[in-house]
Amino acid sequence: LHHDEDFWDDPWEFKPERFLDDDGNLVLPDHPRRKHLMPFSAGPRVCMGEHLAHSRLFLWLTALVRRFDLKAENPDEIVTCDPRNFDVGLGIVPLPYKIRFLERNF
Repeated sequence: LHHDEDFWDDPWEFKPERFLDDDGNLVLPDHPRRKHLMPFSAGPRVCMGEHLAHSRLFLWLTALVRRFDLKAENPDEIVTCDPRNFDVGLGIVPLPYKIRFLERNF
């Protein structure tokens, strides 16, 4: 669904702007592009953590990004978001990489 080459241009590229309209707003749920997005699955296999992800992790992540600059441990290392390169197990797992958290001075 997320990598359907008949529906998406460059389905293996990370392009969150696919879900924005011309004014930069999130497209409505009945839009065809939104209907091809199911990050938490559906039905009996729906992710139990979806509510937590929507409500709490967003707040936690924005607080973290506000307080710290995140820098790659090795800036020359290219990190891929292409799931074809991820390790496969119970799910798909991104390859490991190291980052540093540098506290911001306000």
